Amino acid sequence: MNIFIITDGNAANRREIHVAGYQPTQLADVSSFGGNDDASSISAKKYYLSKENLAWGIIVPTNFKWPLEYVNIKTAYNQFNDWVTSGGAGNKNWWNDWNETKVFQTNKN
Repeated sequence: MNIFIITDGNAANRREIHVAGYQPTQLADVSSFGGNDDASSISAKKYYLSKENLAWGIIVPTNFKWPLEYVNIKTAYNQFNDWVTSGGAGNKNWWNDWNETKVFQTNKN
């Protein structure tokens, strides 16, 4: 299932944010692929990854404690960086190791 978010409206040439590895739709504006910190490449069939192999979007298979505003997920979750840069091969339960001072707390989580 190719789950994604549309930014900048719903018209042709829209910006899309997909889970790593999933290709953009035909309506997506891919002109920014390969620019700045983006390593996406249509010819290499590599989509929505940074030059550090960080994903633009992820799916977390459990309840998730959101990082506080302005807190990088790599800081909020100690094992996240190793998980995402390994392409999901390492630290497969990274979401169980968070820094309590860096995530939003409620009585529900």
